[in-house]
Amino acid sequence: MNNYSNSKYPLFSVLMSIYYKEKADFFRVALESICQQSVKPNDVVVVVDGPIPEDLEFIISQFEQKLPINVVRLPVNKGLGYALSKGLLYTKYDIVARADSDDINDENRFEIQLNKLLKNPQLSIIGGQVAEFNTNPTIIESQRIVPITEREIYKFAKRRSPFNHPTVLFRKSAILQAGGYIDFPPFEDYHLWVRLLITGHLSANVPEVLVKMRLGNKLYQRRGGVKYLLKYIELRSYFYRSHFISVIEYIRSVLLMTINIMLPVKLRKVAYSVFLRRQK
Repeated sequence: MNNYSNSKYPLFSVLMSIYYKEKADFFRVALESICQQSVKPNDVVVVVDGPIPEDLEFIISQFEQKLPINVVRLPVNKGLGYALSKGLLYTKYDIVARADSDDINDENRFEIQLNKLLKNPQLSIIGGQVAEFNTNPTIIESQRIVPITEREIYKFAKRRSPFNHPTVLFRKSAILQAGGYIDFPPFEDYHLWVRLLITGHLSANVPEVLVKMRLGNKLYQRRGGVKYLLKYIELRSYFYRSHFISVIEYIRSVLLMTINIMLPVKLRKVAYSVFLRRQK
């Protein structure tokens, strides 16, 4: 195993979680995109969230020869929020980049974010834009665009998650100060970002697309149903109790989400494409 050294840049970790439903080919491509970074990580924590099949185990063993991987194993599948909360404790460095096990990181992703951090060391979190695709990563279907400046991010967060989770690079100390990841599916990231903002931590997004993210109908299927709605109401209630949003903002958001939940999957997909995404 090579000991990566980036003399210009601070040492940093990557945090990733994998569970039994992941596809081996997607996982391999995700890890390869980390190997190909222009600035390579000094530590890669892979949380194995419960037992996984042999093909996923084989990929981990392969990439242990290419990356400084530290495997953290959970005895049973607990979900993303719990897995990341445990994995974060094993990261070696204060600067941590999140990466998903089925997305493709742009080869300059870490370099772009670290340069941003060097220019403004007061930042606690830096995200970026995502390009979304279905099966072929060269055919981009849409982009999820998030705001760039601190003021815009705070305003945007009152309505929607202000960071694309697979793109964020943050300071571990700030995340832990804000309470860290909690088991709050499927909004563990949004819950954390708002806690980070209301505790006064500085944030930014870069304008560049940092990650190509897989779509598919499962994305829209997950964002439906009574269980999803109840969790969303719980999330927005927390925002209201924390004085992050007003009662009008709370009522409006719950009404809009209720309408969204009632839509068939196909119509929900159209609604997300028209109102919440930039089409290519």
